[in-house]
Amino acid sequence: MATKERLLANLGFSKDTSIVLYFDSQSAIRQALNPKFHSQTKYVDIKYHMIGEQIQNGLLQIDYISTHDNDA
Repeated sequence: MATKERLLANLGFSKDTSIVLYFDSQSAIRQALNPKFHSQTKYVDIKYHMIGEQIQNGLLQIDYISTHDNDA
């Protein structure tokens, strides 16, 4: 089992479970869900492009959370 899969298993996630990320920014959600924007955002750090790829692969899901409900 690969290290990433072992880590997810230790955290209680199966390989078939996608992880939900909550954003309080509607524009960040739209950008992550629409790969068309990726070519227009070359200045954005590579890690954010990787998140978009993981969403397309079904490993991550994005959901909106109100700023008032966001504890982070």
